Amino acid sequence: MVSFTKRCTFKVEDDMRKITSSDLLVYDVELSEFINRKMNVLKFQKEIEPLTIGEIEEISTTIKQANIEDISERELHNTAIQNRNIKREDMKFTCVICNKNVTQKVAAFCESNKKFQGKIYCFEHQKLLSK
Repeated sequence: MVSFTKRCTFKVEDDMRKITSSDLLVYDVELSEFINRKMNVLKFQKEIEPLTIGEIEEISTTIKQANIEDISERELHNTAIQNRNIKREDMKFTCVICNKNVTQKVAAFCESNKKFQGKIYCFEHQKLLSK
């Protein structure tokens, strides 16, 4: 299951539009209702104990905390979606501070390193940030 905010617009190919949203995709405002509905169906079908309200709220809180609210991170996400047909080896990577070109290997290192928070830095700025 994937939850999105109401602000998003799904941009999928025509054959993907056949997916029923009630099973895979829900909006954040529908999340608690969706979980409750699924738990009631499971309880009826398998006679299992449903999640408590506290457990459902904990799941919802965990999902909300994982939401990326940082505007620059969202812009990176949108750019990645727009460029999804561009091969990574054809992309140009630059340092977010000095705009210096960096190699694909350097970009991959930065993106995989948690301390850089998904941003790309040239070698000199990596050193400065590591101090």
